[in-house]
Amino acid sequence: MRLMVVSAFWVAGVAAALQWDIPAWAIGLFLVWSLALALLFWLNGWRLLLPIALSLGLLGALRAELMAPPGEALLPWIGVNNTEVRGVVVEEPEAVGITARFRLRVEQISSEGGWHGASGDVQVIALPSSDLVSQRGAPYLRYGDRLSLVGALDEPPALPDFDYREYMARQGVHAVMNQPRVALVEEGLGSPVLSAVYAVRRSLARAIVASLPEPQASLAQTLLLGIRSGVPASVAQAFRDTGTSHLLAISGLHVGVVLGLSLPLSVGLLGRRRNLYLLLPLGIVWLYAALSGFSPSAERAAIMASLFLLAVALGRQRSAFTALGFAAALMVALDPPVLYDISFQLSFAAMTGILLLWPPLERATDAAFDRVVDRETWWTRPSRWVASAVAVSLAATLATLPLLAFSFHRIALLGIPATVLALPALPLVLVLSLGTALAGLMTPVLGQVVGWLAWLPLSYMLGMVETLARLPQTVIHLEVSGFLVWGYYGVAAALLILFRLGWRRLLIPLRWWKRAALPQPLSNPMPPMAQAGVLLSLAAGVALLWTANASLPDGKLHVTFIDVGQGDATFVQTPEGQQLLVDGGRDPRLVLEALGERMPFWDRSLDVLVLSHSHEDHLAGLVEVLRRYRVALVIDNGFPDESPAREVWRTAVQAEGARVLVAQQGQVVKLGESVTLEVFNPPDPPIGGTPSDLDNNSTVVRLRHGSMSLLLTGDLQAEGEASLIDRGVGLESTVLKVAHHGSKTSSTQQFLEAVRPQLAVVSVGEGNPYCHPADEVMGRLNQITGSMGRVFRTDERGAITLTSDGQSITVQTQLERFPSPAPRCLVY
Repeated sequence: MRLMVVSAFWVAGVAAALQWDIPAWAIGLFLVWSLALALLFWLNGWRLLLPIALSLGLLGALRAELMAPPGEALLPWIGVNNTEVRGVVVEEPEAVGITARFRLRVEQISSEGGWHGASGDVQVIALPSSDLVSQRGAPYLRYGDRLSLVGALDEPPALPDFDYREYMARQGVHAVMNQPRVALVEEGLGSPVLSAVYAVRRSLARAIVASLPEPQASLAQTLLLGIRSGVPASVAQAFRDTGTSHLLAISGLHVGVVLGLSLPLSVGLLGRRRNLYLLLPLGIVWLYAALSGFSPSAERAAIMASLFLLAVALGRQRSAFTALGFAAALMVALDPPVLYDISFQLSFAAMTGILLLWPPLERATDAAFDRVVDRETWWTRPSRWVASAVAVSLAATLATLPLLAFSFHRIALLGIPATVLALPALPLVLVLSLGTALAGLMTPVLGQVVGWLAWLPLSYMLGMVETLARLPQTVIHLEVSGFLVWGYYGVAAALLILFRLGWRRLLIPLRWWKRAALPQPLSNPMPPMAQAGVLLSLAAGVALLWTANASLPDGKLHVTFIDVGQGDATFVQTPEGQQLLVDGGRDPRLVLEALGERMPFWDRSLDVLVLSHSHEDHLAGLVEVLRRYRVALVIDNGFPDESPAREVWRTAVQAEGARVLVAQQGQVVKLGESVTLEVFNPPDPPIGGTPSDLDNNSTVVRLRHGSMSLLLTGDLQAEGEASLIDRGVGLESTVLKVAHHGSKTSSTQQFLEAVRPQLAVVSVGEGNPYCHPADEVMGRLNQITGSMGRVFRTDERGAITLTSDGQSITVQTQLERFPSPAPRCLVY
């Protein structure tokens, strides 16, 4: 209790100093007075708790007040172009396509006035330079690198529903840099321990993505390692809409599972003598927290677990509230601004709610069961577990509700049922994801076999959340003032105090706070855990067999134009099961999620990978595909390009070791018995002297299956189209993938008359700033196909799938929506 009190005073002092600008001299004066008061109490033999608590509160305020305001030294350079910034990467960079997002701790800034000393953190999104890609393997930017960045420093962007600038400022970030030029100055400047931890984390992450399809792989990375950058936006939105985002943040629930698994294991290995068995769980818990990136929730859970183990070693009474309060004080002492971090606040609010509300709620549900059930049966134990899970979810939801409404202006109505339905899969996900990662480090084949088992609970959790997210009216949008938040917690505190003082009969008429004796369990020749294991094994086997059978080829050609935003990606599955991917879009999460949905869960191979040209909106996704899938043949236009993106692609192809075919007119690739791929472009010699030689030398291919044909044109422009016609290439095709996202620089009338498509597909991003597709192009397409209903756009229909038996074609679209208009057209 004493530790809880002094922890609360410390946190209160830090909060006061952060909220109000209290002069340091005033805090120091009051601190001297409180220490004198403590001395007086000690000389008179009085209790020292109050003066010590006051002293710690003032020390907390002094700690926050004397903390240097980070980032303010960067403000004079905001908006200045061609600024050179030097600093050190202070956290593990996150991959964003072929770019990286990281935090740079600034040391120096150079502008027209020369070099200046500076301090503060900058959030950076950058593409590694060609020199850096050639110097080292992926990841090209790493923790501990000293970098030189040349670009413009800007303020963090303002978001409509969230004060992003204030959020970043609380973390010490007052500036951002987008796509600066990057040069490596020095490496290895970070902590050797953290560098080793991040290296292990990367290895485990690579093993997971090599063994599991998407989005299961990114979910496993998130739950096991705290790496959330790979989660597709649609999946993250589904978790938000169902109120289950807390499952994606490594917290006490995840650490509790790790502790629950490691503690019995340590007892079995070492026994209980001399408490040595507590050291192994302690190390595993902190290793898990480190692998998660030391998020606030993981730190809090690790501290609480450590206090729990210490209490076991000392034989002292274990107080969850004391552990929670000390965890808060320690984290605030290390980093005072974390007190205003919303994830920190939600984490502690949820844990406080569980500690306060879960016990009485569980007693109430147990008493209700005891009134209804005479003896334990096969259904009572699962029912009690469900009731307990509902109680935990309800306690956490009630505690975090006002914070969520205040910070994000929304409340998810399905948080409790969604959590209860998804929660049973979490322990299996953690154990099997770790098993997949470790097996994958040994050998990729073993990793995939274990990954099949991990795929089941991951798919269950994803399916449950996404199904509930599709229900209508699951989210309420509202505005909540800070006064209402404080009022909510004040009323809740008053009710809890009344309850603790024994006025339960006034608040809860039913006497459910007294736990009744549990009925005698029904005898069973097989232990419950054995029953559960047998049933789970049978269910897993049936699910795997059913899914495998459903994934077998059906004897038809399937072509999916993946919705990758403003980019291109086309996935082909032949009647015999061969698989072809043409381009990969800008965001790898989108193409990987689409492949995971359409390919058999056990299949980690592609027969052919085609890159039309090396613009990032076609290339970036393919780089990650190469890292995750075994590719037999890569077809590349081979056009010389010295861009960093091209260098990243070249390195990825070399690392994969796939056979490379430089595309050239006249080549034919057979895909099984009934499908052929004909190469029409680029010619030899390549096209030159045009406004964009890179676009006009795009790899152009035609896919044939029976009388059905599909022409894929990359970003071919009018000059490239004219070159195809002049060379006498027979272009007539049933389906046309429209060039360059429908730009007015492509799809000339002469070219469309040569192709004479019956259907046309435009791969284009919703609300793109280029006004693609152009109105005149859409007019020509509608005229040539004979109907407006024969031109399909991914910004309106999402993913578009064509299915053909070689004669007829059926079209299936993912959705139907009205595209958002672009506010201003940049270029066509």
